[in-house]
Amino acid sequence: MPIPLVATIHGRSRVIALLLTITIIKLVLAGVWGGTADIPQMLDQARSYLDGRDLLDPSSTGGNPSFFPVGHYLVAAVCLLASQWTGIAFSFLIRTPAIVADLVVSLLLRAMPRGGDRAAILYMVNPVTFLLSAYHGQLHTVALAGTVFALWLADRGRLELGGVMLAHAAALDGDALAVWLGPAAAVRAGDALVFGRGAFVVSCANRLARGHKNVH
Repeated sequence: MPIPLVATIHGRSRVIALLLTITIIKLVLAGVWGGTADIPQMLDQARSYLDGRDLLDPSSTGGNPSFFPVGHYLVAAVCLLASQWTGIAFSFLIRTPAIVADLVVSLLLRAMPRGGDRAAILYMVNPVTFLLSAYHGQLHTVALAGTVFALWLADRGRLELGGVMLAHAAALDGDALAVWLGPAAAVRAGDALVFGRGAFVVSCANRLARGHKNVH
């Protein structure tokens, strides 16, 4: 095997090892950091969702007047159920999806033509990124991972599948749908419509699920 190729493989392995190490550090910190008011608010949101309470009532969501798409409450509810089944603290489990999402984003950045190792590492060591996932446990990071994955798919011509992924990201954070404007401006009108069609269909399903939950 040519030496340059060996060096390239070793270099890539080192970068992946670094990204995994940072992820492990985040998981360790998530187990010891106290966190912010976001954590108990998401705990109340999960309880309210599982109990079928009105998610539009701030008294049901820890005093947080914000309303999120149904995916946000689903993730919080799954973390609460996992905490009840395993005995692991909810404050740790609710941070785990965001921490794993950071790793997914960094790996996708490595695979993008305008990304690379430097972009992946800078994203992972960014203090804001670090705090949002390991300290706050913000599920916006999970939506970001879905959004980046949607763009990665669109960049490879998988427009409808990318649209579906974007809609799933929007099920966690509705702001993700604004990303559709980027591919829409960069590709042909017909391709943009295919990308948007996938997003629209799943978004409608999300709205129906949200309405069904609120009724009950």
